[in-house]
Amino acid sequence: MAKRIKIKPCIKCGNKDIKIYNCGYSTFNVSWGECSCGHKVEIKNCNWDITDNEIIKRWNKGNNPTLLRKDYTDKISVLQSDLDKLPLPKSKKTGIKPCPFCGGEGIVEERHIKVTNDPDYSVDCVTSFCIMRLGSVAVFSKESEAIQAWNRRFVLEVPVKNISEPETTEEKLFEHRTEILQHEIGYNVFDKFSEDKFNGEIDEVSIEHIEKLIEAGFCSGELHIPIPNKPYKDPLRGWWAIII
Repeated sequence: MAKRIKIKPCIKCGNKDIKIYNCGYSTFNVSWGECSCGHKVEIKNCNWDITDNEIIKRWNKGNNPTLLRKDYTDKISVLQSDLDKLPLPKSKKTGIKPCPFCGGEGIVEERHIKVTNDPDYSVDCVTSFCIMRLGSVAVFSKESEAIQAWNRRFVLEVPVKNISEPETTEEKLFEHRTEILQHEIGYNVFDKFSEDKFNGEIDEVSIEHIEKLIEAGFCSGELHIPIPNKPYKDPLRGWWAIII
């Protein structure tokens, strides 16, 4: 009778009490080694008379850190090779800036709006409610021109005023002011086409929106302020900017 091979401890929990099982089926036989923690190593479609030592050898192989590390490394190499073959997202590949209005992702879109087969290009925002969504921006004959146009940013320069002088209505650039992320923010809301008048306070959602844009490096942007108790109506629109 062959001497029983020493069983390696469970690689999951370190337990040395490993049970060896063999179903003994004449066809489609299954045998395995199993730890009390639930970790097990199976041998499928093995002979019905497979020995304990053969099962232990398979268990030891499946709980050998050196062999497992090599096996995982080989699998990672194959997956990385497959990943490298996949095309990168257009926004990642071309270095497109976030949307200047909502901070969403900008992607290059190929348009076919000419009679010829030559495509035009545009950069669109993926956010569904944004004014820069698909179909809302200009098209260009070259992809690089579309990206260059998208990446341009307008910096608002607010004239500096002597703080010792009182502020007059004519000199007042912003109708409303507040402080967000230790920045003084000025904002205007255009409600002249709405029967609902703006009360001067922006809601928490709009404040969080401005905070995200400031953290992303923006100094101005568009505002969409919902009308209180009237969610079915279009929001009031406006714009905001950091007061320099």
